[in-house]
Amino acid sequence: MMKTLTLRKPHHLSKIHDELLAAFPEWIETTHGERRALHSLCGDGETLTLSVPDATDDVAVQAVVDAHDPTPPVPSYRDQRKVAYLDELGAISGDFVETVGDVMDDLIREVRALAAAPVTPEFAALAAKVDAIKDRFPKPR
Repeated sequence: MMKTLTLRKPHHLSKIHDELLAAFPEWIETTHGERRALHSLCGDGETLTLSVPDATDDVAVQAVVDAHDPTPPVPSYRDQRKVAYLDELGAISGDFVETVGDVMDDLIREVRALAAAPVTPEFAALAAKVDAIKDRFPKPR
């Protein structure tokens, strides 16, 4: 069974959601690799409405909410770049994605040409995925 909690507190919704899940990991159930939320959270910046399992400790939820700092998190550089790339390099995201794909091809080819250049495991994994995609969908000549 579920219960509904309504709490008044200025908040940043995604940030407080992350904080609540850190405190209450049991609100997410994983079965056969599939994750399923056992809760819901709605907020308008001032009031939070949570639907949580009946066994949830209301005092513990209130403690997380009371400790919450509503200051928005600083976006990661990747998030900032993504917005700037879309804004400045292509208003149509499809055009942007197509361009990035072509640029990635060129970058990977150039890095591989520098045989002495160190390659991170992340780059190697990315390059392998790009190679597999390119093999499935070769660029017309």
